[in-house]
Amino acid sequence: MQKHPLYLDNIIFSLQKAGGISVYWLELLNRLIRSTDRLIIFENGSAANNLFRKKLTGGTTIRREWGSLPAKIVRYLPLMARLEEPSIFHSSYYRISTQKNVANILTVYDFTYERFRNGLPKIIHSCQKRSALNRVDGIICISESTKEDLLRYFPELEEKDITVTYLGVSEKFYVLSDTPQVDETMREIISTKYVIFIGARTTYKNFDLAVDVVRRITDCRLLIVGGGELSSLEISVLKDKLSGRFWHCRYVDDKILNLLYNHAFCLLYPSSYEGFGIPVIEAMSAGCPVVAVNVSSIPEACGNAGLLVDKPDVDDFAEKMKMLEDLSFRRNLIQKGIDHSGKFSWDLCYHQTRQFYGKVFSKKFGMPFGKER
Repeated sequence: MQKHPLYLDNIIFSLQKAGGISVYWLELLNRLIRSTDRLIIFENGSAANNLFRKKLTGGTTIRREWGSLPAKIVRYLPLMARLEEPSIFHSSYYRISTQKNVANILTVYDFTYERFRNGLPKIIHSCQKRSALNRVDGIICISESTKEDLLRYFPELEEKDITVTYLGVSEKFYVLSDTPQVDETMREIISTKYVIFIGARTTYKNFDLAVDVVRRITDCRLLIVGGGELSSLEISVLKDKLSGRFWHCRYVDDKILNLLYNHAFCLLYPSSYEGFGIPVIEAMSAGCPVVAVNVSSIPEACGNAGLLVDKPDVDDFAEKMKMLEDLSFRRNLIQKGIDHSGKFSWDLCYHQTRQFYGKVFSKKFGMPFGKER
């Protein structure tokens, strides 16, 4: 039996409706709920709007925090609830408990604010991040690249207890043996040659480049998955450059996304920066070739199983994608991707996180944290 409580902070579910961090936090939560005797979760009322929060399984104690105070304010405040001591508090997004006998742990995902934002949002975020990280007892980075960035931006953290724990890929992504029944729109999509662009379309994701690449490959269409509604400018550009050659699926569940990966010509992933890149290993696990940029954490996610370009360039991407027309080369690359993606699992992510809890707790309090059920 675990005698010391573990407290988790669901603030990320109130800050985004979907996204890679929400996926990570859900997968970790569901495993901790099943394995932890004394687990208490704090969350803001708006967490219920998150698409992944709806998938939380099992039962555990959930406490509301700060009443009706909006998450955009709560995110910058420390946890105010009184916690049992000694214990562990792990926040999903840069919050800490100020109690002396609580071991604080944070997960660091990326440094997009430091790299790509400007003005007050960048200053506020970076100050909060630095303040929290300087006061925690343990730091989890989701890739070696993220750890390198952590120590580049905040070199004073070098003496902290830092571990690298890779994210995983759900078992829901796999190579299909046959095609399930789908609606007319999905049948139309999977019957054509298409590439997938998935997720946010912010500047560093290079969505405009993806459009130009598909424009160059005239027998191919572009499938845009997620990322919210298309803006009027995006729609105008798509109609101008890819008239009749694009679709947008604002949201699809894992079953349909797996189907789309299975039938895609490739995942086109032109992002200039990633903390990890979950879609890369999802696609590989589903037998979908990946074409991406050889930067930040992408080489870690891809291993030797992706087609990587040195810089986000239309010609370079088009050249790599042309290689996939060779069926023998394509089959070999797909098999490499399936083998490589098998190295990543949410169970492994969970077990390594759990071990880190024990290490940090033991170092701070001189006693074991407790075993899993």
